[in-house]
Amino acid sequence: MASELKQPTLDREVMASLWGITHFGRAWAVEPEGMLQSNKLISDKQVALMEQWLDLFSYAVMVLIEDGGEEEAFWGYQEYVRERGEKS
Repeated sequence: MASELKQPTLDREVMASLWGITHFGRAWAVEPEGMLQSNKLISDKQVALMEQWLDLFSYAVMVLIEDGGEEEAFWGYQEYVRERGEKS
């Protein structure tokens, strides 16, 4: 996937999918009126975790589109994994 985002022309279907993940993830889980929170299907802790995941995901996509390199794109995710390993 990362290599596809380096191309000079990006596939609309790929971009729509990536945008949809962030948009609907926030709309459904992070927003207080979203279906998961409004129906009490997600805890505050899960909301915070979903927001963190979406931030990591959207940052990685942005960096890859701007050709900022995979190391920078996934640095936050690697830190997240490292910190979770230390807490175990």
